[in-house]
This record gives sequence, C-alpha cells and structure tokens, in this order.
Amino acid sequence: MPTPARRPSPVDSLAPGSRWTDDEVSFDAPDALTEAACRTVWEISAALRARRGMTDMSISELAAAAGVRRQTVSGVLDGTTWPDLVTVARLAKVLGRRVTVA
Repeated sequence: MPTPARRPSPVDSLAPGSRWTDDEVSFDAPDALTEAACRTVWEISAALRARRGMTDMSISELAAAAGVRRQTVSGVLDGTTWPDLVTVARLAKVLGRRVTVA
C-alpha cells in the first residue's frame, strides 16, 4: 500500500522571504481559504509564543498543563501542524487566553 502524500503545513505556504516567527508574514497559498487558514494558525502561534514568553513556560510544561503532546505544541508554535480547535482552546486556556470568534 502506498504511503499517503504529506499534507502541506501552514509554514509551507509562506511567501519567499517570510519566516514563521516574523512579526508580519506574507503567504503564497493556492487559494484564499488556505491563505486565511494559514494566517489564523500564524496568529495563534504568535499569540502563544508571546504569552509563553511572558510566563516563562517551557514547551514541555505547556504541553503537560494543556494535556497535549510536546510535539503538538512544537508543531503549533513552528507552523508545521494544523491544530484542531480543542488543542487551540486547551493551549489558550493554560496561557490565560480565550478563543473568540470575531
């Protein structure tokens, strides 16, 4: 049985010259919906990185407190994972944030 192709992650849609940890990024996604999803994950990641820095929590501590794997937290922070809403809500709660829809 062939191995399924790897699904592109949010970081894969960054425009040339953009880095995931930049204060502003540009995306070169195949369509507007994918671009919006990538930007949302980038915004979540940036907010989590900032909040984590304010609390001095390690990735392992954040993962344990949120009840998710360390690899999941790393993937969200570096843009290599498409987090589900439950994961985002758990991480946000641990960092004293709420998930809201604008």
